[in-house]
Amino acid sequence: MRKQLQEDAIRMAERLIGSLANPDPQEMDSFLSDRAVAIGPLERDWLLGKDKLEVALASLGMEHAVSSVKDIETHPYPLAGDACITASRFVATIRGELVACRLTMVWEEEEGRIACVHLHLSEAVAGARDEGEAEPAAEAQSIPRPVRESIALRDAQGVSHFLNLSDIVYVEANRQSTFVHTETGTFRMSEGISHLLERLDGCFIRIHRGYAVNVSHVVGMRPGYVILDEGTSLPVPARRVGEVKALLRRALRI
Repeated sequence: MRKQLQEDAIRMAERLIGSLANPDPQEMDSFLSDRAVAIGPLERDWLLGKDKLEVALASLGMEHAVSSVKDIETHPYPLAGDACITASRFVATIRGELVACRLTMVWEEEEGRIACVHLHLSEAVAGARDEGEAEPAAEAQSIPRPVRESIALRDAQGVSHFLNLSDIVYVEANRQSTFVHTETGTFRMSEGISHLLERLDGCFIRIHRGYAVNVSHVVGMRPGYVILDEGTSLPVPARRVGEVKALLRRALRI
């Protein structure tokens, strides 16, 4: 994706976050694709199409008594073709309390403009700061956030990798090997996927004989597939679609 379009995606994502405390329905229509769908604590529906999504976003701030948002940070992740992901973190004042939130959006170019096709809003999972990153504001430090848990995985070559669970995007079983796909790379493990999943916490869901996903990286579903925030679509057997939807709803509390 061209750099200008990535910058447009960042600007529009941050504009949406800023509008939560002062929603404008016309603003919603300016960046949503006609194909836009969303999951998350926006409504009880599993997938929201554009019309319902516009209404849900416009009323979100009022329903949850969002009085302000601040400390917005957005990072783009380019995908193949004219598409990218924006991952945003921000602090919202909800009913007088500070809450760390996360907004993940998938953008595609449509007729020369950038448009959102998938959206997922949730509470943020706190992680270790990068070296040199500024200390968060004092009031933001008081927000209760879950601690990132880690795991040691030994790959097929006997090398041990110390990973944050939240950095693991999905796990894949392929013949005699298990591949762990993370935000920074892929590792081939010697242990089977069932044994590996026993060592991972409950945020991983088996969606297929060959795949398990980290629910914190799920941004949506389309018929027969789960969509992840780094652009991967993983298959779901037709007989398990209802079960997988229910598992994801429960995990995401929607």
